[in-house]
Amino acid sequence: MFASLDAYRSPSLRPFSPTSNSDVISLSDSHPNANKAPFIIGVAGGPGAGKSKVCKLVVERLKPHENSQIQKVVILSLFRFLREFEGEDLEAALQGNMNIEHPDAYDFDLLAELLSELRQGNPIDLPIYDFSRWRRCAETERWGDPLPDVVILEGCLVLFDSKVRHFLSMKIFADVDSDTRLINLVNKELSKKEGNIDRIITRYTHVRKPTFEHFIFPTKKSADIIMPRGFENTVAIDLITEHVNAILTAQVPAIAPHELENPYVVSDIYDKPKRIFTPIPE
Repeated sequence: MFASLDAYRSPSLRPFSPTSNSDVISLSDSHPNANKAPFIIGVAGGPGAGKSKVCKLVVERLKPHENSQIQKVVILSLFRFLREFEGEDLEAALQGNMNIEHPDAYDFDLLAELLSELRQGNPIDLPIYDFSRWRRCAETERWGDPLPDVVILEGCLVLFDSKVRHFLSMKIFADVDSDTRLINLVNKELSKKEGNIDRIITRYTHVRKPTFEHFIFPTKKSADIIMPRGFENTVAIDLITEHVNAILTAQVPAIAPHELENPYVVSDIYDKPKRIFTPIPE
């Protein structure tokens, strides 16, 4: 028998033992290398929401061609900015008991610093994370000249930190119902050699669900675009790529900060191609 959900309202980094039951901003004219700066998209959403598939579909739609202004599109995982764990946290991580959907697991300051450099058109050195040691490698990955034209930052907590949000050119939330996300998580975990249905359900009930409700779901109202049904929402994906293409070919200006006082919803209800831009209720 699982404990009541109320007992897990404040998820932690080391949540359980398996042995026990802002904004879209245009590039500043003051940036000397503004013409080189990439368009940065943030894609957030709960675990199992298909964020990676959303990113891959956007990349496919933005695929460079001969007459395109876009020549390089890359996906950047938030996992690369996991902090280095030590002591009890490291021991828990090595045992598979670390809640890496918790905000404290990430170095948002480092991420914001690198995004700032990107927005100024400067080269950066990206961390490479070693999950076997839960530490960063000594080596880094250099993003230099030329920088990517589009960077898609993907992760559950991409919209959590205000400093990070400030440098995102477009903020997206993949909004998928909890039943579908759970099914996706179960299928993904069971495909692994060590997959265990009891452990998957226990962790989801005690850790992932309350973590989503406490930290991830509230970031939905920081998004510029809400995608009901996630990657299945082809209308939203088409609108996103059309907008990015239009901005990068200077057909339309980037959205100004004052135009984004409220987040917007892009809906494809009943699969009818329509745009619905309405503020999300508080």
